[in-house]
Amino acid sequence: MKKFPVLITLDLDGAVGMQSIHPKNHMFWSSMGDYGPRVGIYRVLELLKKEKILATVCVVGKLAEQYPKLIKQISDDGHELAVHGYEHKPYVDMDLKEEKEDIIKTREIIEKITGKKPVGNRTPLWNPSKRTIRILDGLGFKWNSDFLNEDIPYYHEVDGRTTSILEIPPSAALNDWAQLIQFRLPPSDMKKVWISEFDGLYKEKKCFVLTLHCFDIGRNSRLKVLKELIRHIKRHKNIAFMRCCDVVDGMHS
Repeated sequence: MKKFPVLITLDLDGAVGMQSIHPKNHMFWSSMGDYGPRVGIYRVLELLKKEKILATVCVVGKLAEQYPKLIKQISDDGHELAVHGYEHKPYVDMDLKEEKEDIIKTREIIEKITGKKPVGNRTPLWNPSKRTIRILDGLGFKWNSDFLNEDIPYYHEVDGRTTSILEIPPSAALNDWAQLIQFRLPPSDMKKVWISEFDGLYKEKKCFVLTLHCFDIGRNSRLKVLKELIRHIKRHKNIAFMRCCDVVDGMHS
């Protein structure tokens, strides 16, 4: 690609996502997750609009059913919507039939709301099965974002052939959930990690893929970090904020 790709991706999980990893009757986790579609997402969308940035939003199907107006707004604003499981259950825990039905169901829900068929997938908890890429390829998807084994996009190979699925590798270092919840860093330290990662990847002419959760980054103290990161990135030459679908298109230009 001619410019350094900067991707801001959002995982819109809501309470559904939290309930997939914590007991459903634990209101602490469920209500934390629900902050994302109720409050946090609107702060993030406002910031992206001010900065003239289009993002990729990976949506849990059940959440899309609960917040159809929000999903339509995200699409109408020009952001890309992608599949993120129906109930935020990892595909690795499903059999073939369940996995394929889960992906198709979620894609159909998003398409019904937005009028646009998603071409991308991010598996809940970044845990695809050994079949996932083959399934996505057969269903006409164009990209996936689960594998943490590279700094640049690459095409998956299945059974000795190159598929149409472009892997857009995420990173725990560039994930607000990992930094704030798992590693328990304060926002100020998360900012240092993100800027250091950007500077290194930019120097190496690779790719910067940020993964955000609106119940985390949508809080004011964390949103400030995102704003300052964006301003830092914009001071560099030859960068381009892209959606995942734009990266796919760029591979063919």
